Amino acid sequence: MAFLIKKLAVVTTMAILSVAGTLYASFSLVSDATSQSEAIENGTPLIVIKTFHSYLPGTIIIGAGLFLCSMALYAILYRETLYKKLMPICNWIVLIGIITIPIGGVGISYYWHYEAKNNGYVKCGLLDKISTTKMHTSYWGKEKSFCNNIQVAKIISGTSMQDLERANSYLQQQIEEKK
Repeated sequence: MAFLIKKLAVVTTMAILSVAGTLYASFSLVSDATSQSEAIENGTPLIVIKTFHSYLPGTIIIGAGLFLCSMALYAILYRETLYKKLMPICNWIVLIGIITIPIGGVGISYYWHYEAKNNGYVKCGLLDKISTTKMHTSYWGKEKSFCNNIQVAKIISGTSMQDLERANSYLQQQIEEKK
């Protein structure tokens, strides 16, 4: 009886963690995509495109597969034939999730770069004053000259949104002074 309780506890924990992880990944994906889209549509002089959330669709699929796997482990306690039917499905779902991780990484990164270009942004290169060494992060400016602005480079110390807002305020002032 104690062994059965331990199995139930492990399977329940697995189910809860997979649901919690899937919900967290879903929330993060939606909020990151929404803020990214708003940044591009606002037309501010300088934006940061962060594409780390591009791995989350695969993670969500894996989480769903693990939840289904935990349900299959519940089934083994009562119906072994159901377990034998569910386990291959769980394995395929997790495999599809693992394959989706790199595909999503490339696809979503391409999508955001395409959206930025279509909205008139130019990517700041590694040799520009404003660049980042982070793997999933890139700066984009409405004009290429924004990428080489020394004052903006001093304002931006990392990729924090506060630094970006200060840099955009500075660039807005510079644009208004030119008019």
